[in-house]
Formats: sequence, structure tokens, C-alpha cells
Amino acid sequence: MKKNLYWIALLLVTVLCMTSCAIFEASWDAKAEKYYSDQANFVQRCAVITHIQQSDEGKIYITVEQPEGFSDVCFKLDGTSSKIAKDNGFITQVKAGDEITFMSAPRYFGDGYVYPVVSLSKGDKVYLSFDVGYENLMKEYE
Repeated sequence: MKKNLYWIALLLVTVLCMTSCAIFEASWDAKAEKYYSDQANFVQRCAVITHIQQSDEGKIYITVEQPEGFSDVCFKLDGTSSKIAKDNGFITQVKAGDEITFMSAPRYFGDGYVYPVVSLSKGDKVYLSFDVGYENLMKEYE
């Protein structure tokens, strides 16, 4: 009987912990969505690339020299935005040491967070326009 109560209590604690984590994650996503839904939160910066990496999932990660107003140097392009930038030649035409112009929003949403890029260019070459990049970011929250 005591063994059954132990397992029931363990199961309840496990379910409670998992539910709490799910609620916390959902509230964090809701905060990010609310913040990103205001286009005024996005700023344009120029920075020198220190590293570019593609993930197996198709994301592009960009590390730059410290941009003004941002607390970290890591940025990413997800999904459709990543594909558009690649199709426009970003991976083949840009390398470490090049200066890029990009738009992102400087609020940081937790340890390990990577800022989303919603526009990306080098000189006169636009790899991702703000209108398209912003629309793609907001679709991630639907």
C-alpha cells in the first residue's frame, strides 16, 4: 500500500513539474510574441561578422562584433527567412570579416537565446528585406 502511494505521489510531482515547465514556456513565448509584434522594437545595426554557421535544420547562425544596444553577439535566421537569404547568395557571398547591415530587436529572452534577424544586407545587396523577414518571424508565433 505504501509503495502504491509513493508511486502515485511521484507521478503527481512529475506531472506537476512538467505542467509548470509547459506553462512557463508558453508564457515566455507569449512575451516574445507581444514584444516582436511591435515593429518599433526593431533596430538597424551594422556589424562585422566573426562567424557564420548553418545548422542541419536549415537555420543560419551569425556571430558579429558587439552591436550597440545588444547584450549578445549571436543572431539567427530561421525557416523561410534562412532559405530566402541562402537563395539570394548570403552563404556564398558573405564571409567572416565582412560588414553587414541587419535588423533585430534587442530584448533578450533568457539564457541561450539567439536574436532573430528580420532584415539582412551587405552594401547594396539585400539578402532579406524587413517586410518579408518580419512577416516570417511573426508566422513562427502562429
